[in-house]
Amino acid sequence: MFWLAGVAGAGCSSFTSADGTASDDAGVVAETAASGETSAIEGGAMCGPDVMSDPNHCGKCAHSCLGGACLAGKCQAAVLHTFTAAVAYGPVLDSQRVVIVTQSAAGPGRVEWCPKTGCAAGPSGADLPTPPTGARSLASDGTSAYVSTVGGKSAGVFRIGQDGVLRSITPVDGTFQNADQVAIDGKDVLFVNSYQSGPIGIYRVRADGSAPPFQIVPVQASDRFTHLVTTPGRLYVADFAMIATCGAPTCPALDAYAAAAVAHLDITALATDGTSLFWTSDRQELLTCALGASCGAPAVVVGHTALGDSVPIALSSQGPDLYVTTAGGNVFTCTAALCASTFKPLVTDEVIEGAAVADEQAVYWLGRARTDAGGGAQAYRLMRLAK
Repeated sequence: MFWLAGVAGAGCSSFTSADGTASDDAGVVAETAASGETSAIEGGAMCGPDVMSDPNHCGKCAHSCLGGACLAGKCQAAVLHTFTAAVAYGPVLDSQRVVIVTQSAAGPGRVEWCPKTGCAAGPSGADLPTPPTGARSLASDGTSAYVSTVGGKSAGVFRIGQDGVLRSITPVDGTFQNADQVAIDGKDVLFVNSYQSGPIGIYRVRADGSAPPFQIVPVQASDRFTHLVTTPGRLYVADFAMIATCGAPTCPALDAYAAAAVAHLDITALATDGTSLFWTSDRQELLTCALGASCGAPAVVVGHTALGDSVPIALSSQGPDLYVTTAGGNVFTCTAALCASTFKPLVTDEVIEGAAVADEQAVYWLGRARTDAGGGAQAYRLMRLAK
């Protein structure tokens, strides 16, 4: 079941029911005596025959479900695209598209995208070069999407602009065979060139590929950085046990931001709302600390009970809101500054791959069927839920 909390009739002005009685309560819907339908009027005009089921006026006037159904005044999720793949990554959003990466059992990885307006004709796409074994991370700067790949001499970081052309922004010469954890920092892209190939370190490259990548901080071969987050003038990286930080654009070394004993092992996701850093752990907790060079005492804002006793696996932010995905198939949301009191379920009973991401209008995620489709392939659905 998919649902989004809403208040029936919110935003509608005074209205008159079929029996001639009037109401000035903007937050109440009119029950017509003749038909029993629930309707609403805004600015003196009927905005829908039934705000409890009208997908164009769901719960309140002019609230569109963006292709989803309206049930009891709440928008339901819509399926933008269904497909079969061995592995799928994403989604990320830019101004016009929802972008994912798919990997077949035998073929190359493929970057695919659907317009936010709909994907009835099927997605567009571009093949990643071979022989990389697959994608590792996705990011977006709002105009283009970026994907890091691993596993071969053609691996590196690639940009997919609005023209749909796949362009490498790192040398395709075997230098970056394990490009990992891509993140956006202004006009630059940051990525980790991880263990098993050199030169190991965190790198910065121009988003348009106009200048070669350069190392901003070296790391050890034993480091296993699984998350990378940037803020103006600072970056944060996390492995399974700790969070480290350094100043940008370059820094001589990483310094401990939250030590293992403080971070609550194991760290499963990392995100920021621009004021605080948030992370989740396999202890089924959501923690936070103010941005800066160090964190003395992180606060546990959500515990295992609120998370449904399920391990959180992904975390994203959009504006003032956070979105937490759990292994139990739920997406939770909250206002970051008031997360403890606003934390609530948004999506339930799904098998979700990766993070749920949002823009101003909707939340998107990649769902997977609970049963294997056969031959190592899985049935996936790209989902959208109107806010």
